[in-house]
Amino acid sequence: MERIGQLIATLFGPLADRVADRIADCLEAKLPDLSDLDDQIVAKLPDLSNLPQQISDVLTATVSSLPGSISGGIGAIVDGIFKRDR
Repeated sequence: MERIGQLIATLFGPLADRVADRIADCLEAKLPDLSDLDDQIVAKLPDLSNLPQQISDVLTATVSSLPGSISGGIGAIVDGIFKRDR
């Protein structure tokens, strides 16, 4: 039985390799190009370079729109918080 297994492996081994290569070639043509995947991901990320200023603007606008709030000094408070973190 072992001898038959060796004979089959000897006869069909190269054939199996060729079949596998053909299958791989067919699949490779259908796969998308992922060589620049990092660039594609980075291009879809939002620009966060001015995030502290954006948060400050949103907080200032929100507080100043509230009736009867302390809107006069809140802008300076928020600016002080974000400038301290930088």
